[in-house]
Amino acid sequence: MKTTYLVIKCGNARLVDAVEELKKIISKKKSCWFAKFGQPIKFDKLDLENPNNQVVLCVAMMFEREYKIFPFTVNSFSNNTQPKKGTFPTYYKDNISKVGTWINVSEYEGNPITINDLLVKSSLHKLYKSIYKAKVGYFFCKHIKD
Repeated sequence: MKTTYLVIKCGNARLVDAVEELKKIISKKKSCWFAKFGQPIKFDKLDLENPNNQVVLCVAMMFEREYKIFPFTVNSFSNNTQPKKGTFPTYYKDNISKVGTWINVSEYEGNPITINDLLVKSSLHKLYKSIYKAKVGYFFCKHIKD
């Protein structure tokens, strides 16, 4: 199976713990919608219809000047349909009009992943170097061992 890691930089962990909010809903409903704010993600290169392709969302949060990533299994994407109330964190409500992409996720049950394990697909640079310099909010990555 081919795995693509979609790494999305998330806001300040001191304001809202996005990962905990996602996990709360997943524990109750088995899945949750994650909102990527801003420009929609272009998924055309992922070949999502192919059952041999898997996408893992890695939420990258800054803790004490260092990014840590938290993986989730991706079930589906939507660039134009808002999910039902109760299936996404309530703190999104004030900025819901700014959501560019909705990503339905569930608990990740694969091997542990760290920021040091990932390469940015477009450049093959190590993610831990690129994430600090880049102005983009997301990266398509692959595992360093692939």
